[in-house]
Amino acid sequence: MNKYFLLFFCFCLYCHAYGQKKDISGIYISDSSPKIEIKGEELIYTEHSDHLPIWHNDTLAICKIKQVDKHVWEISSLDSFYDIYRTMEIVPSYCHLSTDSVKVIFQFPYSLDDLRITISTDMCFFSNDGVDSKCVYIPKGTEKIVFFISLEDGSIIHTVYGQSYGVRYLQSFEEHIDPNADCITIKLPLLDNHFFEKYLITREYIYVDGDKLYWKDKDFKKI
Repeated sequence: MNKYFLLFFCFCLYCHAYGQKKDISGIYISDSSPKIEIKGEELIYTEHSDHLPIWHNDTLAICKIKQVDKHVWEISSLDSFYDIYRTMEIVPSYCHLSTDSVKVIFQFPYSLDDLRITISTDMCFFSNDGVDSKCVYIPKGTEKIVFFISLEDGSIIHTVYGQSYGVRYLQSFEEHIDPNADCITIKLPLLDNHFFEKYLITREYIYVDGDKLYWKDKDFKKI
């Protein structure tokens, strides 16, 4: 008897949860200009690039979305932050130069401004300079490096309160390089002009009640 009651109870819970699922697709507008567009299981957050002069892309977030409660949806960035590491290439070259340093060249499509690049090798730090802004020189014979890339002026600010919802800096894992190489090229094809501008969203929540949507202290209304 208890077994049948438990099965019936689980079935009722399933039916209740299924009945709570809603389609909230549509366009939601905030008074301060941001827009959220929901298409099925995808959420797109846009804000006009002329709102502040510090970013150049209207689309600041593209997220997957799933319902977790009657009025609550969980959202996470569609693109994984770790894709930048999966697409990275480290290419050694050999010129047989009689120098005591190795030239590390960074290749990426980012072009809005100079980036601060620092390489750590055995507790020593080496940085780029304004003359050769995408190159760093490290001692010959180095076998392992960790590099850091950030904006010269700090992180992108997304609110008037000084908050940043994006990537503040890029730090690599410990990377092994050929100690006999004369030059190392590090290719980062996903480090583009939007890398530091986009929101980095991991399991955040939005609240939807009727035609009202609430997220990051902003109220949105469906149109």
